[in-house]
Amino acid sequence: MANINDLDIIDAHFHQWDPKNTPHVFAPLNKLFGWNPKLYHWICNKVTPKHIAESMGSMKYIVDPYLPQDFQQDINGHNVKAAVFSPYSWKVKSDVDLADEARFVEKLFAQKPSSVKFELGAIVGNARLENTAELQALIDNYRKASGRVVGLRDMLDWHDDPRVASYAREKNMSTNKEWLKGFEIISKNNLFFDAFVFHHQLHEMDALARAYPTTQIVLSHMGTPMGAMGPFAGYGESPAEREKIIKEWQEGMARLSENKNVVVKLTGLFIPKLGWGFHNRAQPPSLNEIVDKLKPLVDFTINQFGAKRCMFGSHFTPDKVSLSYSLMYQAYKEIIKDRPEQEQKMLLADNARRVYKIKH
Repeated sequence: MANINDLDIIDAHFHQWDPKNTPHVFAPLNKLFGWNPKLYHWICNKVTPKHIAESMGSMKYIVDPYLPQDFQQDINGHNVKAAVFSPYSWKVKSDVDLADEARFVEKLFAQKPSSVKFELGAIVGNARLENTAELQALIDNYRKASGRVVGLRDMLDWHDDPRVASYAREKNMSTNKEWLKGFEIISKNNLFFDAFVFHHQLHEMDALARAYPTTQIVLSHMGTPMGAMGPFAGYGESPAEREKIIKEWQEGMARLSENKNVVVKLTGLFIPKLGWGFHNRAQPPSLNEIVDKLKPLVDFTINQFGAKRCMFGSHFTPDKVSLSYSLMYQAYKEIIKDRPEQEQKMLLADNARRVYKIKH
């Protein structure tokens, strides 16, 4: 059996951005105050709404450029062959211009420094599916921008509590009739749908998957069991509350797993919304602490969906607020070390290669 540390890694979810040169959410502030990094960081923190800042843990990994060489520095020590780009905070006047983010990423990797050894494996685009008037033109624009665009993402995460940052444009977005027309358009274009929801919304994804059984759905961040690891925004305050959250999440994931058109990204597992609280500590967590708390949830997911429908990713750089890339992947490898080598290969790379049509 091969050493797990020698196995290939395809990171199923990472970000790249440059507030200095693109329409990133912080671009206007960077233009005004980027000449003074300390002042720029202070102002970005001041203007960010409290509920968003708390959901991120810290804005320091969001407001500065994060480029191929930065990711390469983070992944050193792990055998990362390629990574899948996921969209983030690209601001445009017309939806068809969202494809410019794919052009930006393609250009980054066409001009990457020689020190960057990993490849851009695939691109997931951003879209507002209810904007059906522009959706086909957007898809066409994505295909002109890059041959690596294999799916589209739309933010469906919604929480009634204003203390929790939500990015969906309305509640129960996936039941909106116009949105569903958009979903049918991406399906007809042979693109998959990348879904980001909270654990209490998993039933919505189950309904969507059952209604469109031939359309691939990729569930981001393992269904985001908010508060499962500790207190966040008033949730998960006690062991009993956390147990209730995990049970609700398990029920939703078990039901969703019955849909063979759904695969799961084991990503975003260290965002502050889960309640780890690592970003408030002076010292990083230990490997044992992470594995002890995370392994039951990862094992449950893999056992429900099967190793062939799960794949690891980093969600870097947002998850960097909690721990290093090295520690994250040490934890992933420790969690799956007793699984057959074939399953290890699936979880770390092979499934991502298949789902995202990566040749590396």
